[in-house]
Amino acid sequence: MLLRIMMGTAVGWIVYMTVWLRTDFRGGLESIIQPFLAGIVSLIFVGMAFVVGLPLRIPVLRCLWSRIRFFSPLITAAGIVTIFCAEDLGLTHEAIHPETEEPVQGMMGLAYFLSFLAVVFPWVNWPQRNPIL
Repeated sequence: MLLRIMMGTAVGWIVYMTVWLRTDFRGGLESIIQPFLAGIVSLIFVGMAFVVGLPLRIPVLRCLWSRIRFFSPLITAAGIVTIFCAEDLGLTHEAIHPETEEPVQGMMGLAYFLSFLAVVFPWVNWPQRNPIL
């Protein structure tokens, strides 16, 4: 289980940092703080993925989840595609930047939340071939 938590955190950290680097990167103190923030956010989402995946510990659901194991990478891929293609999918909104007062586009909060959870969920709840517990 520890390995799955570490893998979920690592995948979440990589996706978070990639998204951050695609935005307005200015360097400075922000570049020191963001990797730590990415780790904290990833761990929070790993915890949520663990809680959401608890029903998969029920023997019937665990057996079904193990049978469709090829589906897990597709969930991660769908989450990543949704995050990186949010504008094409119409999942963005326009806001006003507080300092420059210029309009900026960002991904809708709920869409980003669910997409990031979809990226981390399969890694934390990876189906096992011979589920023990």
